[in-house]
Amino acid sequence: MELLRSLPMPRWAAIAGGLGAGALAALLVNGLQPSKILDKTLPMQAISELDGRLSQVWLQYSAAAQAVVGPAQLEFVRALPATTAQVWTVARGEEAKQLRNFLSHGGVTLNAQSQVIEVPGPLTPWTRDRALALRRGGQLALLVPPEPGESWPERQGDWHAVQWLASGRQGTKSLELPIDFDAGDLILSDEATLFDANLLAKNRGRGFANLAELATAVAGWTGRPALALGHDEGDVPRYHMAMYVMPLGHKRVLVGDPQLGRALTGPRWQPGDRSPDDDSLLLADDSTVTQARFDRAAKDLQAQGWAVTRAPVVAFDDRTYLSYTNVVAEIGAQGPRVYLPHYASATDAADSVLGRLDAAGRAPWQRAGFAVVPIHVAGVWRHHGTIGCLVNVLWRGSLPATPAVSR
Repeated sequence: MELLRSLPMPRWAAIAGGLGAGALAALLVNGLQPSKILDKTLPMQAISELDGRLSQVWLQYSAAAQAVVGPAQLEFVRALPATTAQVWTVARGEEAKQLRNFLSHGGVTLNAQSQVIEVPGPLTPWTRDRALALRRGGQLALLVPPEPGESWPERQGDWHAVQWLASGRQGTKSLELPIDFDAGDLILSDEATLFDANLLAKNRGRGFANLAELATAVAGWTGRPALALGHDEGDVPRYHMAMYVMPLGHKRVLVGDPQLGRALTGPRWQPGDRSPDDDSLLLADDSTVTQARFDRAAKDLQAQGWAVTRAPVVAFDDRTYLSYTNVVAEIGAQGPRVYLPHYASATDAADSVLGRLDAAGRAPWQRAGFAVVPIHVAGVWRHHGTIGCLVNVLWRGSLPATPAVSR
């Protein structure tokens, strides 16, 4: 890490882009071992949102969050094929015991390739944003931001959990990038890595003068061309990109449309849920400013030759959405499949507002040829996430023949 930090940032950004095909001049955190220079002889490429079956996924257990996110986690892992390996990280001690009870009582049996890795806590359940997964030959590399401060102990625990995961999974390294990011700030398609102008705003103090410089660096990190949406902060929806965009494959993309959501909910809809931040009643944001942000994302993608399909979305604030793009998806031997958030509960009628939203959210995925596996996330969305935030896909296709070293 010292190597990257010693370079003036604009010069460093140019170096990263010049490496091409994802080869990086950077230092690795080898699990919990001393840092090592990355071998640049092998190309590195981000694991895309779709390509290949889910062969290994990472989830994280938090007893404090179990009541909110636990039902969605269980529904997801129960729906996985028996061949999909699970990696669970959990705070050591009492929480590790609670995780095993949680899985057992939830009817989940881990297969022989699955792992439970006990780490120092405390933790959150949000794994998607903690690391970008890249493959380098048969090895996995996890890209992480700099270590967060101590003001949020759970977030710091999440950061360290990545290092423990790397040390507990043979052939895995973790790589610290010198920018502030969540993995959800980028969308990894087969054709390009998508990011937006909000990521540049988040990192202006780190030496990036414009989107072109950041795009050069992003392309170097992920091994794919980089495409930026928007030009200035707030041009496109704020918060993680999966809340408003998700690839469908072959330069097709799904983009949220608040107008489609409003057609089903009516104007200024209040679902009756309260914000966990200030306990205020959530109110749908029907503003022209918010609509324009989603439309700008669609327009920028179309301008680059992408075929855009719109899906309903309900925005409440800059972090809280009912979104049908924040998903876990795969294209495997059995065809395309999407684990899609559903917001209606078992007691909601099909013709309720949430029931109608869910039906409209399923439709574009089904028209694109995806089998839909509904994952019920009632309650989760109020905490600014959905199933896509709870799952980090570590590997797609056949797993390398490397045994787990920690269970």
